[in-house]
Amino acid sequence: MINSNDIQERQNSEFALKVQYAARMCFNSAEKYNHLTWIACLVSAFSVFFPSGWPMYIINGIPGVADAMALVFGRITSQKVSQASMLRKYFDSYVLDIQKLISSQNLNFAKYENKPKEYMRIISLMEPLR
Repeated sequence: MINSNDIQERQNSEFALKVQYAARMCFNSAEKYNHLTWIACLVSAFSVFFPSGWPMYIINGIPGVADAMALVFGRITSQKVSQASMLRKYFDSYVLDIQKLISSQNLNFAKYENKPKEYMRIISLMEPLR
């Protein structure tokens, strides 16, 4: 059985705080890309008001490029949110020792087992906590 002292020790360990910090960095990055997505969408939408006397490559090119950028930024946002949520899941399983609980209930935890290793690279690149 997990008691609250064990949980408190694990969640305040340096490793757990680094995982939380990495998740926060991923969410912040996703938010920035989401803002860029919206800016690109607005540029594309307001291109309707371009003067008709402008060359066609500007009238058609700017909205096309803005739409392509919005698509790319949207995909990057989704990837960053996925990374952050995986780090949060890993944090929860580490702090609450969920892996032992899940394996005792005969549920499959193996599909999540290798994923956090991909994100250890993010954690290892961070500055040490002070």
